[in-house]
Amino acid sequence: MKHTEVVMERLTLEDLPSQALNPWFTIRGYQAGDETAWSHIQTEADHYNTITPELFLHEFGTDPSEHKRRVLFAQAPNRELIGTSTAWWGSSPQDEWGRVHWVAVLPTWQRQGIGRALLVATCHRLRDLGHMKAFLTTSAVRVEALSLYRSLGFVPRSSSPNSDEQPHL
Repeated sequence: MKHTEVVMERLTLEDLPSQALNPWFTIRGYQAGDETAWSHIQTEADHYNTITPELFLHEFGTDPSEHKRRVLFAQAPNRELIGTSTAWWGSSPQDEWGRVHWVAVLPTWQRQGIGRALLVATCHRLRDLGHMKAFLTTSAVRVEALSLYRSLGFVPRSSSPNSDEQPHL
C-alpha cells in the first residue's frame, strides 16, 4: 500500500529542549554489531517498510566512525536495545540540514517517552555535529509520530518549489 510521504523540518536547532534523563533507560551510541539490534527494532516497529539485514549498510554505509557518531539507541536496564534513531545528514555530512532518520521503538516499550527522548537526543547530536537545521520524512499514516514531531517543533515543509529553505533529500 502506498502512503503519502510527509517531510517535516525544524529551521533551527538552537532552542532544543534539554535532554531529560530517565532512570528506566539510557541513550547510547552505536557499538560494533548493533546492526542486528537495529534491524530487529525496525522489523518489530515498522509495518510500512520492508526491513532486511542489508538495510542498515544500505542506509548508513560501512564507515563505523559515522555509525558511532550518528546512530543512537535507547537501552533498557537489562541492556536490551529497545529503540533507535539516527542523526544523519541531507546531501553530505557538512550539509546545514541534518536528517532525523529511522526512528523506531519496540512496540512493548512504546508510549513511555522513549521515542521523545531519542528524538531530542538526535536533534542535540545533529547540532553537536554542526547541522543548523533538521528535517525528517515520515508517512501521513503515522499519526502518533507526526504528533511527536510537532511537539518538538517540526512542521510540515512548505510545498513551494521556490523556497530557499528546502532540505536536500
